[in-house]
Amino acid sequence: MKRTLIVLLAVLLSFAANAQTKYRVTGVVMDTYGEPIIGACVLEVGTLNGTMTDIDGCYTLEVSDCNSYIEASCLGYITQQKKYRPVLYFILEDDGDWPITTPDNKNTDFEEKTSKRERKEKTS
Repeated sequence: MKRTLIVLLAVLLSFAANAQTKYRVTGVVMDTYGEPIIGACVLEVGTLNGTMTDIDGCYTLEVSDCNSYIEASCLGYITQQKKYRPVLYFILEDDGDWPITTPDNKNTDFEEKTSKRERKEKTS
């Protein structure tokens, strides 16, 4: 009976030793204008562990190691990686593939192409 109790205690201690400590990281993913990025992917690098940002750009993720790197990415933005801290804010920059808009929301690329086309049509 005593031997069975010792074996049972050893098994329970081994399970406790193998239990992983989780580290929580929270934060916000924004663009360079300070607007939240909805649906950005936030991942623990090198794992399949990840989450997406909510409507306010906020996320919460539990990582397995305090030495982990966290990656934030979204279509149309440059991906960033940062070392784990309990609170991480990501400010993602535009990757430059989209037309540039001015503060008054005018699409300068479209307007330039349109004005060039109009000039060609007028001279023809």
